[in-house]
Amino acid sequence: MRLEKKKLLFTAMLLSFVVKLMACQASEIVFSSPQTEVTADISTDTNSPDVQSNATALPEEISEQQPLATSNAFSSGSEERSIPSPRQFHAMAYDSNRKVVVMFGGRDKHNSYLNDMWEFDGQNWHYIATALSPTPRSNSAMVYDPNNDLILLYGGGDENWTYDTWIYDATRNWRILSGIGAPHVFNPSLIYDLEQKRILLFGQARTGDYETWQFTEGFWQQLDVQLPFPQDIRGMLFADYSMIYDAERQRIILQTALDRTYELINGNWQLVLSKDSGDGYLPGAFGPTVYDFRQGLSVFFGITSPNEPLEMEMWNYSNGIWGEVNLTNYPPVRTNHAMVYDESRGVVVLFGGYEMDKNLVLNDTWEYDGATWLQR
Repeated sequence: MRLEKKKLLFTAMLLSFVVKLMACQASEIVFSSPQTEVTADISTDTNSPDVQSNATALPEEISEQQPLATSNAFSSGSEERSIPSPRQFHAMAYDSNRKVVVMFGGRDKHNSYLNDMWEFDGQNWHYIATALSPTPRSNSAMVYDPNNDLILLYGGGDENWTYDTWIYDATRNWRILSGIGAPHVFNPSLIYDLEQKRILLFGQARTGDYETWQFTEGFWQQLDVQLPFPQDIRGMLFADYSMIYDAERQRIILQTALDRTYELINGNWQLVLSKDSGDGYLPGAFGPTVYDFRQGLSVFFGITSPNEPLEMEMWNYSNGIWGEVNLTNYPPVRTNHAMVYDESRGVVVLFGGYEMDKNLVLNDTWEYDGATWLQR
């Protein structure tokens, strides 16, 4: 019975992603010109959308009646709390200028959507109050741009999927960017390309295709990038994925849940590893991957198999090869957690997620220094 329960939990996790992927193929979108300027346009409507508990909500186009921004008033008095509430599907980024981990939104233990913002300085979490904020959402992506000292947040949503772009800059406030021709993709992944000084976005469109976009100097531009994958699994290739910037090789990596690793080479995604490659590939990666600047390699931490017992696994990607890392101490088994790399302290920071065995949404903080995990 325990085995069946775990298999059912794992299957439910996969289906939560696949349902969203398949649903978004039901309607097509029309893209505008490939390069369009976006301008600041802060909404003054501070009415929040209704929050409903629905774990399998299907993405829909954002309606004109939905607010573009809300006031960041957190009713639970989190200014006085020392730790964020339990959550999953939240977004995190590392601000290397101020040397803090920044976290936004997600879904709480009641499956309600959040839009609170927190910073972790290596010792404590601090709630950050802003005049305006993105609407409550989960499954958004966030990245820090060190060249312009700003954080960019894209997409996510509640029962309705949004395709908005938000900037959190040196003023320490959020502002929304609007413009024709912005990306319309869901389950986004963002990285900052240090070599070309640009933000890259990867995600799936409603057509079932996967798109790659760049954001530079206030512009979103769709790249003419092809992604090779079997047509018989079109739209279901990636139930989960992570895009990583490999600073050592100045290469952009895309790790997917179905045993496939791609690299952006000469302007196109190229398949470099899969289960057909033999040794050196990462099987069924459900979880985030981050780049460890100190070690010069990518670090995956998540679940790779529904086999009994469910276990967390760590893998490193270096010089085009994945290798498993065997440790004795791991954080509890979970999914839907978020991780970033703290460059100033040389550690991977993990927060929250969903512990399937206990049906528990988490709010624990862990750090990995390249040798061991430590709970903060």
